[in-house]
Amino acid sequence: MIPAIGLLLALPLSLAAPLALDGVLLVGNGAQAGGFQDYSFNLLGFFNAQFFLPLTGWNSPVFVMQGYAGYAYLGLGVLALLLALLLQLGLARPSMRRRWSPKAVALAIVLLLCLVVALSNRVTLGRHVLFEYGLSGPFLFLSNAFRVPGRFTWPIQDFLVAATVIAVLRCYTANMARGLLILALILQFIDLAPLRSYVKGYIEEPAQGFLQDFEWGLATPGPSPVWTHLGETHRHLVVLPAWQCDNSGTPRGMRGQAIFARLAAEQGMTVNSYRASRYSGDSMAYHCQTLPAQVAAGEMNANGAYVLGDALFLQLARSGGSKTHHCDLVDGLILCQSRPVTDGNWQSVMPPLPQGQSAIGDQR
Repeated sequence: MIPAIGLLLALPLSLAAPLALDGVLLVGNGAQAGGFQDYSFNLLGFFNAQFFLPLTGWNSPVFVMQGYAGYAYLGLGVLALLLALLLQLGLARPSMRRRWSPKAVALAIVLLLCLVVALSNRVTLGRHVLFEYGLSGPFLFLSNAFRVPGRFTWPIQDFLVAATVIAVLRCYTANMARGLLILALILQFIDLAPLRSYVKGYIEEPAQGFLQDFEWGLATPGPSPVWTHLGETHRHLVVLPAWQCDNSGTPRGMRGQAIFARLAAEQGMTVNSYRASRYSGDSMAYHCQTLPAQVAAGEMNANGAYVLGDALFLQLARSGGSKTHHCDLVDGLILCQSRPVTDGNWQSVMPPLPQGQSAIGDQR
């Protein structure tokens, strides 16, 4: 019994420790991340290939993001073996059915808990919501930390596949088990061919398309040499709105995070715009509210270069501009530097304005 209790405690702790080290389990204001219900597991998940049409030709639509981390289709080969095992179990004499050991019970409890988390507080079957319940206190904290609960089906899926193969070897004669496993492997290989093809295409195509959009590559936001010398005179790169605050309104849009992160790395600069799986409340408040308000009021770090969106630039202009930075239009982006660069590839958007003077409008 003691080994079973140890197993029951060791599995959750072994999961929690690396999550805490990776910053998933945060303290203080906790993790700020949405999607707990959206990235959940659907009750049809183990049997539903979704848009990867299987050999059976059957699939069922689910809520959009459940096809992401909550995807746990077992495959026709594994499902066929499970059906054969259920039939074998039903035909077996009661004396041949083994009682569960304490270790098996402990493992079952852990897997059941994983399933409960994976389903989230909105339990769905296909496109139907069966029921939903509210979360509060520590459960709300965990829903923020584990924003993609569907991933908790992965250990269940791995267990089902491994346990099915082992059960076939133990419940059937050697020749029968060998034959069943070979047939199952063939079915599995053919059934999952569309999924393998999709993964291959996803890995190969997006990178090419990404580079085609910016023919000058990922290292700079544009062809101007201003970007390649930015780190010589500035220590910080500030992009506003930051990607984590508004990934559609941030400069260069959804891909801006990768572009400016690469630029900052190449130039040896810090950067405020980044993509993370979790954000602390204090960090979000600073980058999304405090910092934009400071910049809009003309308060800029002398060691920082600022790339501003149109709306924030207009606020800065209306407040009288910055006494420390000069804003220019560089490759279609508004770049504010503490030291103007004259390389012939930029045009002035807003010269330094005396305090209290009205600023010009949008010049883009």
